[in-house]
Amino acid sequence: MGTFTETLSDSDQEWIRKQKVFFVSTAPLSKSGHVNASPKGYDTLRILDNNRVIFLDGRGSGCETISHLRENGRITIMLCAFEGAPRIMRLFGTGSVYEPGSAEFDSLFSEHYAGEWSSAENTKFVRSIIDIKLHLVGKSCGFAVPLMSFQNHRQTLLDYGKSKSDEAHAKSCVKNNS
Repeated sequence: MGTFTETLSDSDQEWIRKQKVFFVSTAPLSKSGHVNASPKGYDTLRILDNNRVIFLDGRGSGCETISHLRENGRITIMLCAFEGAPRIMRLFGTGSVYEPGSAEFDSLFSEHYAGEWSSAENTKFVRSIIDIKLHLVGKSCGFAVPLMSFQNHRQTLLDYGKSKSDEAHAKSCVKNNS
């Protein structure tokens, strides 16, 4: 049986910081639309307080998370223990999108990501910061989640950005993320 709380406890926050991957789910209001679920890695999730988390949204094959958040704000993050004791945690909230150049993005980026993400190559990866105000935290057993060992983060997406000129990268972003 799962449990629900309105905030993240200190132990919840400690456990979240140890996870290597998380999943982001959003959905449009339209019944004909589909739920989007995206795996995320690269150590981009940050806990700001017991009711607020942020993550760097990287460029990829689409931008459904941003589209759905702009439409209705609903977002859920799910984390699973792939190592150690079984556990699943879901963070239910309302998200906002901050793009590079906005005051909110610049402030959050400089405070929480600047050291490891400010190289020219890595900033090509960054599309936005997603800021989530949590209203519910759900925890469940995770007994069916397999045990897996973490090897490393894939470098493919970061390397892809490094291989493109700024102009080619901008064209690719317009083509694939519009």
